[in-house]
This record gives sequence, C-alpha cells and structure tokens, in this order.
Amino acid sequence: MRDHAERVFGRLDIVVHNAGIMHDWRGIADTPAPRLQPYFDVNVLGPYAITRELMPLLRRSDAGRVIFISSQWGQLPDGHSYGYMVSKAAQLGLMKALAAELIPHKILVNAVAPGAVHTRMVPDEVYEAELAAVPLGRIADPAEISAAVAFLASDGAAFITGQTLAVNGGALIPSS
Repeated sequence: MRDHAERVFGRLDIVVHNAGIMHDWRGIADTPAPRLQPYFDVNVLGPYAITRELMPLLRRSDAGRVIFISSQWGQLPDGHSYGYMVSKAAQLGLMKALAAELIPHKILVNAVAPGAVHTRMVPDEVYEAELAAVPLGRIADPAEISAAVAFLASDGAAFITGQTLAVNGGALIPSS
C-alpha cells in the first residue's frame, strides 16, 4: 500500500483507520485476557503499525491527516463487549499520543466516535435496544459518519488536532 501510494502520488494526505471488530463478550469476569488480543490487534496495533509505516509519505503532505473511526463506547462504556470498549479507549489514547507527536510535522490526528450506526457489524435487535438512548430518535446512517470524516480531512478542520468528534445523535452514553 505504501509503495503504491509513493509510486503514484509521491505523498499521502489522508489515512483513515476504519477497521474494527466486536463480539458479545461482557465484563471482565467473562473475558479472559487472551480474548482481548484480537481487539487490540485490529483496533490499536493495526492503526499503530499502518501509521508508523506511512509516516514518511504523510510528512511530504502539506495537509496530512490521520483519522480514527473509534466509538462512543471508547469514551463511556455501557456494558457492550469488554474487549471492544477497552480497545477503543486505547485507540483514543493512541490518537492523542500521535496528535502530540505529529503536530510539529503539521499532520493533524483526530477521531470520529460514532454511536450506533446501521452496519453489518451490529444485529437489528441491538439497534432496537440502542434507539432509546439516542435523543434524535434514530440510528445513524453510515453517510453521516463519512461526512464527519470528510470534515476532519478538509481545510475546514485545519486547526483541529487531538480531538474526538462524537457523532451519536445526542447520546452521551446509552443506558445499560
């Protein structure tokens, strides 16, 4: 991926970390340590390794951006998958650390923290339970999350770094 971007563009302007996994394992008592590893591999170590590998190309950009797709449950847990919640919280910590490190290179690092979004990752019955916690009275469409990412990638966000943009219909935390 890096070699292709370098060959075709000579630089890289935007990296969006959008991979994620979630399973229905609840609480520390029901989540043995080995079950946390896949979450950290995908939600933390993957973005870390990709960003590290792409740094030389991002430094060549006049408007470098790194954007994480995190989760509102990385900020305020609510009884969802323990591995998902703690790895998304760690991902937000990684985002802030990268923002502080990369600001001298004019690379802006931020996160979008969606609440419930209509995706294949979440079964319909989960949406029904989440709906009560969303003041706007509906679940987000993926296009609404993309719009937040597009904003953070735009010149309109040229003075924003190290921040988490909550896109959750007004929900601070769903009730558990």
